Amino acid sequence: MAAMVQDIKTKRKRRPNFGFLCASGQINEQAKTHILDTVQNPNLTFLDIDDLIPEIDQHFPEFWYGTSADKLPYLKKLEEKLLNENEFASLAALIKSADYNSPVSDSGFVSLKLARTFLKPKNVSGKITQEPEFEETNVEELIRRSGRRFIIVGEAGSGKTTLLKRIAEILCREGMQGHDTYIPVILKALNVATSEKGLAEQVLAATEAFTISGASAFGVSDIEKGKVCLLIDALDEVGTQVTFAHFVEKLIAFDIQYPDCKVIITARNYSYITSADGLAAYTRYNVAPIGLSEATKIIQNLGKKKLLESGRVKEVMRQLESIHGFDLNPLVVTVFAASADSTRRDIPCNITELFAKFTEFMLGRWDSEKGLSQQYESNLKALLLQKIAYRMHEKKAVRLPSSEFRGLIEVELLELGVKEAKVDVLLDEILNRSTLLRDVDGFTEFRHLLIQEFFAGQAIVDQTALAKYATDEWWRRALVFYFGTNPSDDAGLRALCKREFAHTPSELFNLGVTLGLATQACYFVKLREKTELVAWSIRALASATAALLGDNPELQYPIHSFVYSYLVGRDAVAADCTLEIARNTSSLALFGDAAAELEEFWLIVGLMEAGHLPLALDRIRKFRPSHHLPLLSIHMGAFLIEKIRGGTKEQKRVAKEIADYVQPSVTPLIRKYLKEFKSQLLEIQKGQVKELPMEAEQTPLL
Repeated sequence: MAAMVQDIKTKRKRRPNFGFLCASGQINEQAKTHILDTVQNPNLTFLDIDDLIPEIDQHFPEFWYGTSADKLPYLKKLEEKLLNENEFASLAALIKSADYNSPVSDSGFVSLKLARTFLKPKNVSGKITQEPEFEETNVEELIRRSGRRFIIVGEAGSGKTTLLKRIAEILCREGMQGHDTYIPVILKALNVATSEKGLAEQVLAATEAFTISGASAFGVSDIEKGKVCLLIDALDEVGTQVTFAHFVEKLIAFDIQYPDCKVIITARNYSYITSADGLAAYTRYNVAPIGLSEATKIIQNLGKKKLLESGRVKEVMRQLESIHGFDLNPLVVTVFAASADSTRRDIPCNITELFAKFTEFMLGRWDSEKGLSQQYESNLKALLLQKIAYRMHEKKAVRLPSSEFRGLIEVELLELGVKEAKVDVLLDEILNRSTLLRDVDGFTEFRHLLIQEFFAGQAIVDQTALAKYATDEWWRRALVFYFGTNPSDDAGLRALCKREFAHTPSELFNLGVTLGLATQACYFVKLREKTELVAWSIRALASATAALLGDNPELQYPIHSFVYSYLVGRDAVAADCTLEIARNTSSLALFGDAAAELEEFWLIVGLMEAGHLPLALDRIRKFRPSHHLPLLSIHMGAFLIEKIRGGTKEQKRVAKEIADYVQPSVTPLIRKYLKEFKSQLLEIQKGQVKELPMEAEQTPLL
């Protein structure tokens, strides 16, 4: 207290006015008195263990957790961003006066189920065998799994991104509460693939924007110790195979160097992703479609409780579920809640109308309700986005450099004769106010690939383009959106009915699926023409899948290949007009012609999916295919209708009758399929499971 110290303000030396004496233990009163008498300065404050611990708890809690000074601020700011950001899924900025909870918060999160099939050891008569086992879990359980590598697979809008953000929010909260848990880091797969930095460098750099000092919230040592949970979103949006290969190369290097970190990736169910060697060590989970209770919670959370009055929600969900090719998922329900009014007549009858209402709302009506003085027609903004989305989809790109994106819009506006002075205002409305787009690290992208597919589909202008893209799976949803926008374009549909477009069975299969879905989207096409088009789709699917029957040495897993084609193609034939086809087509009692047998098979599948189960059962009783693979798929479809999917009690009763009828014929094939399935799981796991015994086993049936 007698020492001279430099006063920074006056730049002069002086004695301190007061001082603190800190001790790691306790200071008794006798000691305090002795010190004060010796120093002879009353402005001395004592801080011992009883004083310091509460202060540390309040101002420096990271001291107890052994973390850096930046780690807790990082977790706090990341959680704030997750809970408050106006992301597309929350529609916070899209619904006027919506009283909503963040979709990643405890109150707003809709619990999504994750499912997988795996091999489980089982003791059968003293012998250890391995049986396929079905598992269902959720993200909370996934965090606590001992495994380190996971990939979550789901269709467009199924909630994959929200799941990742929910994981991050949980880890942030637990970390701030002092639990010994992972530090979450969220990255986009496209950023990982295109960055010049290694993945570990990107992990550290991703935290810098959230810390007080601007430095990384943790160091390489934390990654080495496995303290980090890396959450990589949208692997399906990396674009080209070359970019995908760059991503996998980085991921493999990271996995080898930092095996103790937890890595969770999300992607659409694309075969080139799920079969990639670099992802073989990743345990794969599929996002299940949501049900009525989850959809109801979404609508309630979005401030649309009026939609739930008088039991109306059941009718809403019934119509949404009837959109073939699109499972009921959070995105579809959210879009509906954002765009639908409270009257029944406003329920869109197909997915295209749903998105058309939604984008109109975003591009025009939403701003007009806010009373903006400058209001451009939504049609002009939609036209601009259509042209940009079409260019992006042609390149198979999901983002453009922001300067290029802006430049393309400026060129289009000038060509349309819009005055240059108004370009900036219009750009602001499109890029910043519509909330259909977002800027990320110098790039502009649509908030969801499904929105890009919607606008790209609307930009298709002629039958030449339709023919060009009809066999490409990347364009399938965009084409469905095109025909949904042109619901009376039977000429466009007929232009696709040409086998010369397809050079391989795979392309013919894609053509058949696209045509079937597109025909259902064209609800103004007359029944007779629609029936002919669906019949053509059935014939295309039959010809394409005929290559999957018989002894084909190129097929390593022939049963799986056929079942997968059934699961993909069933929505394409799920049309009411299959009833007309069935009435005008006698059942095929003969066998020997694979294509003819499969035409009957796909017709039966269409009848079942469209709800005409009694008629399907009548035809199944007469169906005598030379190969039992079609019957196995019919058995699977009936099982799903009876046990899992929605339907009336009568439909479920008939579905059980169908399953019971075909089961004796497919029992041997089920056992064979399970053996093939085991082999496929082994290949996917790349040697992580030892070779399985091949002796006869007791195998449970579906």
